[in-house]
This record gives sequence, C-alpha cells and structure tokens, in this order.
Amino acid sequence: MKWKHAALALLAAALLVLSACGAKEEGPRIRDLTSKPAAGETTQTAQAPVDAEPEQKPETEKGSSVKIEKAEKNKDEEAEKQAQNESLLAAYEAILDRSVEVLSSGGDIEARDGEMGLLEACYGGTGVGYAVEDLTGDGVPELVLGSLEDDTLYAVYTGNQGEPVLMLEGYCRHPCRYLGRGRFFCSGSASAFNSILSAYVLSKDGLELICEDFYFTDESAGDGMDVAFFHNTTGVMDPAVSDQLDIDYDQFFTIEDSWMEQVQAIALTPFAVTYPTVTVDGPQVRAMWADGEWNGDYDWIDLSTGEPVSTVLFVADSTVTDFQISSLFLESVDDAGNMEFSVTPLYTQDSLTPAWALVVDLTFYGDLPSYGISYVDANRQPWRFTITISGYDGSILLTEY
Repeated sequence: MKWKHAALALLAAALLVLSACGAKEEGPRIRDLTSKPAAGETTQTAQAPVDAEPEQKPETEKGSSVKIEKAEKNKDEEAEKQAQNESLLAAYEAILDRSVEVLSSGGDIEARDGEMGLLEACYGGTGVGYAVEDLTGDGVPELVLGSLEDDTLYAVYTGNQGEPVLMLEGYCRHPCRYLGRGRFFCSGSASAFNSILSAYVLSKDGLELICEDFYFTDESAGDGMDVAFFHNTTGVMDPAVSDQLDIDYDQFFTIEDSWMEQVQAIALTPFAVTYPTVTVDGPQVRAMWADGEWNGDYDWIDLSTGEPVSTVLFVADSTVTDFQISSLFLESVDDAGNMEFSVTPLYTQDSLTPAWALVVDLTFYGDLPSYGISYVDANRQPWRFTITISGYDGSILLTEY
C-alpha cells in the first residue's frame, strides 16, 4: 500500500506611511516595505559652489522644463504606487485575519478560493505561516501562505492596482513549491492514470502566471493499463495539443527530482506567533485504518508480533513531540473502571507533523488494550491513549487513560 506524496514577516506595530500623508494612530500590522536603491543608483552629495554660468539659451531652458516635467511625473507615479501598496497591505491583512478563522475552525467552515491547503491544516494552525515578499522585483509585494513543516505553499497572492489577486493555490494532492526568481513547481494527480509535473513563473509585473513546462501522463491507446507521457507549455492536460514523449516513469520522475533540487525555502512567520489566539485545543493525533484515506507522505514501521497483521495510520493535526507507541499490560481496574497498565516502549520519534504521517503494522489480541500512544502537544501538555478496535463499527479508537 502506498499513497501519493503529498500581519507578514512578523507584523509590525504600525505601517509607516508617507510623511506627506501624516502619521496614523493605528495602521495595518504590516512591516514597512521600502525599496532599496536600484542597481547603479547613487546617493547625491552636496557639490562645491561654482561660478554662475552665462545666461542660458532658450533651448536649454526648454530642456530644463522637460526635465522638471519628467521629475514631477515620476514623483506622482511613485506616490500612486506607494498608495496602492498601502492599500494592498491592508487587503493582505484582511486575508490573514480570514486565514486565522479557517485555522481556528477545526474544519467546520466553508473554504473559499485559496483556502484548501489551510483547511487541510486547520487543526490548531501551528504548522502554518506567512510572509510578504516581492518575488518579481517590481516593487509590489506578494503574500505567501505555506507549511512550516516543509516547503509546501498553500497560496500565493499578488497585487493589481492595490487589490489582491490569487495567483497560485497548493494543497495535499497538488503541492506547490518555490524555485526562486518568481518561479514555482507544482505536482499532483488527477487520477490513477494522470500525474502532473509543472513549472510556472510570475510575469515581471506580477500580474500573470506563465506556464514554462507542463508534463503529464494519460491513458494511451491499447488495453487501458498503459500510460503515455506528454508535454506542453500551455498548462492544459490535453494530449491533442501536446507533444508525446518517448520516456518511461523513471525518466518522468527524474524531471520531478530535478525541480525538487531547485526548491528554495521562503522564511515564514508562524500564525501562532503573530496571532496567539491560534492555539491547539484537545488531542492532536488521530488513528485510522490505513486504507487509502491519507494522500500525503509517511513512514512505515512493523511492530506486529504475529497474525493477523493490522495496519494503522497515525496523523497529527498539529505538530506534537515525544511521540511514542507502547505495549500495554493491564495491571488493575478500580471500582470506577479506570485501568492501570504497565507500559513498555516499542517505538519513539522526536515529532509527528501534519505533513508526515506514520503507518504501523500491529497485532491486536482480544478486547483488552494491548497498545497505546503518548505525546506532548504545542501547549506542552502530555497525552496518552490506549489503541483499541470499536466493537460497534470496527474503527480504531484512541481512549485517554
């Protein structure tokens, strides 16, 4: 069995506003975004006085007038761009506030465009962060939301005349990663016969997501069990408008490996830092039969001691530490039905994260608990549970003890 592998740089207390506009008592919680001098630009210094030149000719005066007009135009354009950026940062602030709602919802919320990845990671939100960064160098910042556990991006927004525009969305079955210089790599699958590898770049003005390469597999003619490999630069999964490639799966995934080697991390600020209300609440690890419900990455260990072998999936809703699977032996039961066990550790790992699950082979004997798990959540609260099988519907039960 194998599944498919799946505000803004610490918000400042106030947004610095152009001095001509005056100071705000409470600006958006966004860091000041001031541009560095362009390449080759130098700082002007005072010059020594020189003798007055003879009266200039009319054409020289005309040239000076043109220069003044250009300077005034550039000044107006810069002021307009600054105003648009301030409006954009305020809009990004609203997106972050909405993201907090999603991350705090426990999944009980209707996702909007750009929120699927957040919804998948909504339990506690400690594994999600954000950043504001000018990825294209056009002076307009982008807003990036992504996982703190790996380099997966959930959403990338840019600005168009002060308004946010969703450019890219990633989630479990369609993970996206940053390659640097405004470029992104996405992978995923649409079905058992359709795998996708694609690369995109934001245009220099940040207003268009341009497809550089789009590789995909599709059923070829024949018995329906073979696949063919295709490529285009339109981003459309259509063999009719694509070139068929003479490659196999090994070569196909070599393309993926080459892009993964180029992935660059974007420094993200955890939501839990800027928004301390985003906290974990209750147990953060779930157990289920490993029957294909999980589409992300995982480790697999064998702790079985005989037949029948049962395979259980453990997945964390937020990062937990000191995760341990133990063998339990019932020592006593008090009058209230509380059980006391002797505990023998079988397997430990430093952490269990939302991005990387754990699949375990176990052997269950009878109705009494024979296995348990323990861990520490983000609030430093310890938890421990027995692992049993429900006599009602056969599901896996975690019962605190």
